[in-house]
Amino acid sequence: MKNCFVMLALAGLVSLYIGCSGSSTTSGNRDKKPNAGADVITFEETEIILEPGETKELTAKKGKPESAEVPKDSELKADVKDGKVTFSVDENAKEGKHEVTVKAGSAKAALKVTIAEAIALKDKEITLAPGAKKEVEVKKGKPTSAEVPEKSGLKAEVKDGKLTVSADDKAKEGSHDVNIKGAAGKAATLKVTVKKKS
Repeated sequence: MKNCFVMLALAGLVSLYIGCSGSSTTSGNRDKKPNAGADVITFEETEIILEPGETKELTAKKGKPESAEVPKDSELKADVKDGKVTFSVDENAKEGKHEVTVKAGSAKAALKVTIAEAIALKDKEITLAPGAKKEVEVKKGKPTSAEVPEKSGLKAEVKDGKLTVSADDKAKEGSHDVNIKGAAGKAATLKVTVKKKS
Protein backbone atom coordinates (compact mmCIF):
# COMPACT_ATOMS: atom_id res chain seq x y z
CA MET A 1 0.00 0.00 0.00
CA LYS A 2 2.81 2.28 0.94
CA ASN A 3 4.62 1.50 -2.33
CA CYS A 4 1.51 2.33 -4.34
CA PHE A 5 1.27 5.71 -2.64
CA VAL A 6 4.89 6.52 -3.50
CA MET A 7 4.42 5.55 -7.16
CA LEU A 8 1.30 7.70 -7.46
CA ALA A 9 3.16 10.68 -6.00
CA LEU A 10 6.04 10.25 -8.46
CA ALA A 11 3.61 10.00 -11.39
CA GLY A 12 1.95 13.22 -10.27
CA LEU A 13 5.30 15.07 -10.15
CA VAL A 14 6.25 13.84 -13.64
CA SER A 15 2.90 15.00 -15.06
CA LEU A 16 3.31 18.41 -13.40
CA TYR A 17 6.84 18.84 -14.88
CA ILE A 18 5.67 17.92 -18.41
CA GLY A 19 2.73 20.30 -18.12
CA CYS A 20 4.97 23.20 -17.08
CA SER A 21 7.48 22.47 -19.84
CA GLY A 22 4.75 22.39 -22.49
CA SER A 23 3.30 25.63 -21.19
CA SER A 24 6.69 27.35 -21.37
CA THR A 25 7.28 26.17 -24.95
CA THR A 26 3.86 27.31 -26.09
CA SER A 27 4.36 30.70 -24.48
CA GLY A 28 7.76 31.08 -26.18
CA ASN A 29 6.27 30.34 -29.60
CA ARG A 30 3.47 32.81 -28.95
CA ASP A 31 5.97 35.61 -28.28
CA LYS A 32 7.72 35.14 -31.63
CA LYS A 33 6.79 37.52 -34.45
CA PRO A 34 6.55 35.56 -37.73
CA ASN A 35 6.53 38.77 -39.81
CA ALA A 36 9.63 40.29 -38.26
CA GLY A 37 12.00 41.41 -41.04
CA ALA A 38 9.48 40.51 -43.75
CA ASP A 39 9.60 43.97 -45.41
CA VAL A 40 11.67 44.02 -48.60
CA ILE A 41 12.17 46.39 -51.53
CA THR A 42 14.33 45.74 -54.61
CA PHE A 43 14.60 47.18 -58.14
CA GLU A 44 15.97 45.68 -61.35
CA GLU A 45 17.74 48.98 -62.03
CA THR A 46 19.70 50.57 -59.21
CA GLU A 47 21.39 53.24 -61.34
CA ILE A 48 19.68 55.51 -63.87
CA ILE A 49 20.69 58.48 -66.02
CA LEU A 50 18.37 61.40 -66.65
CA GLU A 51 18.79 64.30 -69.03
CA PRO A 52 17.60 67.74 -67.90
CA GLY A 53 13.86 67.85 -68.54
CA GLU A 54 13.54 64.05 -68.69
CA THR A 55 11.17 61.83 -66.67
CA LYS A 56 11.63 58.14 -65.92
CA GLU A 57 9.48 55.61 -64.06
CA LEU A 58 10.79 52.65 -62.06
CA THR A 59 8.72 49.69 -60.87
CA ALA A 60 9.88 47.67 -57.88
CA LYS A 61 10.90 44.07 -58.53
CA LYS A 62 9.93 43.10 -54.97
CA GLY A 63 7.94 45.06 -52.42
CA LYS A 64 5.76 48.14 -52.77
CA PRO A 65 7.47 51.56 -52.51
CA GLU A 66 5.81 53.87 -49.99
CA SER A 67 8.08 56.91 -50.03
CA ALA A 68 11.26 58.31 -51.62
CA GLU A 69 13.79 60.75 -50.18
CA VAL A 70 15.98 62.90 -52.44
CA PRO A 71 18.93 65.05 -51.34
CA LYS A 72 17.75 68.50 -50.22
CA ASP A 73 20.23 70.37 -52.42
CA SER A 74 19.39 68.42 -55.62
CA GLU A 75 17.12 69.48 -58.47
CA LEU A 76 15.74 65.96 -58.63
CA LYS A 77 12.16 65.00 -57.82
CA ALA A 78 10.84 61.55 -56.90
CA ASP A 79 7.12 60.79 -56.61
CA VAL A 80 5.69 57.49 -55.36
CA LYS A 81 2.28 56.37 -56.59
CA ASP A 82 0.66 52.94 -57.01
CA GLY A 83 3.91 51.20 -56.09
CA LYS A 84 5.95 53.03 -58.72
CA VAL A 85 8.65 55.70 -58.38
CA THR A 86 8.72 58.49 -60.98
CA PHE A 87 11.92 60.55 -61.26
CA SER A 88 11.98 63.94 -62.97
CA VAL A 89 14.38 66.86 -63.38
CA ASP A 90 13.92 70.43 -64.51
CA GLU A 91 15.15 71.47 -67.96
CA ASN A 92 17.73 73.77 -66.35
CA ALA A 93 18.97 71.19 -63.84
CA LYS A 94 22.71 70.99 -63.29
CA GLU A 95 24.64 67.82 -64.01
CA GLY A 96 25.50 65.71 -60.99
CA LYS A 97 25.09 62.42 -59.14
CA HIS A 98 22.52 61.86 -56.41
CA GLU A 99 21.40 59.03 -54.14
CA VAL A 100 17.69 58.45 -53.51
CA THR A 101 16.39 56.32 -50.64
CA VAL A 102 13.16 54.43 -51.34
CA LYS A 103 11.28 52.96 -48.38
CA ALA A 104 8.75 50.15 -48.01
CA GLY A 105 7.87 49.61 -44.37
CA SER A 106 11.12 48.97 -42.54
CA ALA A 107 12.98 48.11 -45.77
CA LYS A 108 15.11 50.57 -47.72
CA ALA A 109 16.67 50.62 -51.21
CA ALA A 110 19.33 53.06 -52.42
CA LEU A 111 19.09 54.21 -56.04
CA LYS A 112 21.78 56.23 -57.80
CA VAL A 113 20.51 58.90 -60.17
CA THR A 114 22.84 60.84 -62.48
CA ILE A 115 21.74 64.02 -64.21
CA ALA A 116 23.70 64.51 -67.43
CA GLU A 117 23.16 65.90 -70.89
CA ALA A 118 23.49 63.61 -73.88
CA ILE A 119 26.32 64.38 -76.28
CA ALA A 120 25.14 66.21 -79.40
CA LEU A 121 27.51 67.17 -82.24
CA LYS A 122 27.00 69.88 -84.83
CA ASP A 123 28.12 67.49 -87.59
CA LYS A 124 27.26 63.79 -87.55
CA GLU A 125 29.60 63.06 -90.47
CA ILE A 126 32.97 64.48 -91.51
CA THR A 127 35.51 63.73 -94.25
CA LEU A 128 39.26 63.71 -93.67
CA ALA A 129 42.20 63.29 -96.02
CA PRO A 130 45.14 61.19 -94.79
CA GLY A 131 47.36 63.43 -92.62
CA ALA A 132 44.54 65.92 -91.90
CA LYS A 133 42.71 66.76 -88.68
CA LYS A 134 39.54 68.58 -87.77
CA GLU A 135 37.91 69.97 -84.65
CA VAL A 136 34.28 68.92 -84.28
CA GLU A 137 31.90 71.34 -82.59
CA VAL A 138 29.97 69.99 -79.61
CA LYS A 139 26.47 71.47 -79.44
CA LYS A 140 25.39 69.88 -76.15
CA GLY A 141 26.92 67.87 -73.35
CA LYS A 142 30.50 67.43 -72.19
CA PRO A 143 32.46 64.70 -73.95
CA THR A 144 35.06 62.98 -71.79
CA SER A 145 36.49 60.34 -74.13
CA ALA A 146 36.39 59.07 -77.70
CA GLU A 147 37.00 55.60 -79.12
CA VAL A 148 38.17 54.91 -82.67
CA PRO A 149 38.17 51.53 -84.45
CA GLU A 150 41.42 49.57 -84.31
CA LYS A 151 43.71 49.81 -87.35
CA SER A 152 41.61 52.63 -88.77
CA GLY A 153 44.49 55.10 -88.75
CA LEU A 154 42.30 57.58 -86.86
CA LYS A 155 42.92 59.40 -83.61
CA ALA A 156 40.35 61.22 -81.49
CA GLU A 157 41.24 63.56 -78.64
CA VAL A 158 38.92 65.18 -76.10
CA LYS A 159 40.22 68.23 -74.27
CA ASP A 160 38.32 70.93 -72.39
CA GLY A 161 35.04 69.66 -73.82
CA LYS A 162 36.30 69.85 -77.41
CA LEU A 163 36.74 66.98 -79.85
CA THR A 164 39.55 66.76 -82.39
CA VAL A 165 39.76 63.93 -84.94
CA SER A 166 42.81 63.25 -87.10
CA ALA A 167 43.90 60.71 -89.69
CA ASP A 168 47.53 59.63 -90.03
CA ASP A 169 49.41 59.72 -93.34
CA LYS A 170 48.84 56.01 -93.96
CA ALA A 171 45.15 55.93 -93.03
CA LYS A 172 43.18 53.77 -95.44
CA GLU A 173 40.21 55.14 -97.28
CA GLY A 174 36.82 54.17 -95.91
CA SER A 175 34.18 55.07 -93.32
CA HIS A 176 34.60 54.57 -89.59
CA ASP A 177 32.41 55.17 -86.53
CA VAL A 178 33.95 57.15 -83.68
CA ASN A 179 32.16 56.73 -80.34
CA ILE A 180 32.13 59.84 -78.13
CA LYS A 181 31.21 59.35 -74.46
CA GLY A 182 30.12 61.73 -71.74
CA ALA A 183 30.71 61.61 -67.98
CA ALA A 184 27.50 59.70 -67.32
CA GLY A 185 27.79 57.24 -70.17
CA LYS A 186 25.67 59.18 -72.64
CA ALA A 187 27.24 58.76 -76.06
CA ALA A 188 27.17 60.01 -79.63
CA THR A 189 28.52 58.51 -82.84
CA LEU A 190 30.53 60.46 -85.40
CA LYS A 191 30.96 58.96 -88.87
CA VAL A 192 34.42 59.73 -90.25
CA THR A 193 35.21 59.07 -93.90
CA VAL A 194 38.87 58.98 -94.92
CA LYS A 195 39.29 60.00 -98.53
CA LYS A 196 42.31 61.17 -100.50
CA LYS A 197 42.12 64.60 -102.05
CA SER A 198 41.50 64.43 -105.79
